Amino acid sequence: MAEVVHLKQGATGKQNNNCDPVVVALEKQFTIEDCISSSIVPIFVKISGDTNPIHTEIADVKTFGIPCEFTPMHGMLLASRVEGLIWNIILNNSPEPVRAVLVDGLPRFKRFMRVDEPFTLKVHFAHIGKRANQLLFRLALEVSQRGQVCLEGEMRTAIYKKKQ
Repeated sequence: MAEVVHLKQGATGKQNNNCDPVVVALEKQFTIEDCISSSIVPIFVKISGDTNPIHTEIADVKTFGIPCEFTPMHGMLLASRVEGLIWNIILNNSPEPVRAVLVDGLPRFKRFMRVDEPFTLKVHFAHIGKRANQLLFRLALEVSQRGQVCLEGEMRTAIYKKKQ
């Protein structure tokens, strides 16, 4: 196993002239507005096999005692969309060709979310070290809708540079 080299707490790419250009480009907070359309819910249900009626029928939501006046979004649909948005942040902001792999972490759902309504994703990349050809980042993320936090937590990712 390769040795992991950690940065001193508070170190950023801007403070270290020898820092990797990918770190300099990514080590900040990004905010994205997005919306998941109800038109993709039937497609997601078919692909995932998650036919739980609490995601499609308001009567079933109330039967289960869930305090909602709407059918809540599938959690995995939101999670996959958030992962896709994070991947796009990496690809669109890296000055060099990279590929990224989300290593670990499981954000916590705090509130139900609605389809067809905008949500805000805030993700802060903090460089925490390197190992071989990997740049290691901690991602603090928050998803909010209607001004309330619905999903939050931390993940770690290893970003691999593509060989030129």
